[in-house]
Amino acid sequence: MASERKTMSTFQRGDDLVPNDRLIKIAAVVDRVSLSRTKIYNEIKQSRFPAGTLINGSRRWRASHIDRYIAGQREWSEGKSLPNDAAG
Repeated sequence: MASERKTMSTFQRGDDLVPNDRLIKIAAVVDRVSLSRTKIYNEIKQSRFPAGTLINGSRRWRASHIDRYIAGQREWSEGKSLPNDAAG
């Protein structure tokens, strides 16, 4: 069995466990964020999207991590925060 290389993204640091936080499949993630599967996996490779967790060979995401991602995107689009490369 090949071991999975664990990567630390900004979404995995300081992980707060939310009581009854649901684990959701990629189809639900796609519906929630309106991105294609390909785009989501490309964003994960760039550490710009929560990586999720492998459980018995299937990737699952905590609903709270996806909600946090959505909230961060909303704040950025409203001008409340700027990406590092656009700040200067």
